[in-house]
Amino acid sequence: MLLKEGTFNPDEVEFFNSEGYIIAENVFEPADLVPLRRDLTKAIDEKIEELREAFLHFANKVPFYGGCVVNGDDPGVRAILSRMNRRVITFGMEEGVDFRAIPKESLGDS
Repeated sequence: MLLKEGTFNPDEVEFFNSEGYIIAENVFEPADLVPLRRDLTKAIDEKIEELREAFLHFANKVPFYGGCVVNGDDPGVRAILSRMNRRVITFGMEEGVDFRAIPKESLGDS
């Protein structure tokens, strides 16, 4: 693994060298990371979409007499709700869910 030069004292340099690290002057320039970040973001987005599709496939295999209880606050769940063809019950803290939890303090004096 590369570590940036100039950020460690001599004892730390000796320790890292003994552990198999290589201390280099410039590991990456910020501009070098832009394409890596873009590729990583694309890969993550693709995996998230695969996960959503897998959950949707699972949810739509629930027997006709069953249903799905899902977190209506989750943006990923909200993105696929309209494509779920089974009965859906939502819960969460935001408005618009079937079962909503609210902080006790917001109820006032009871």
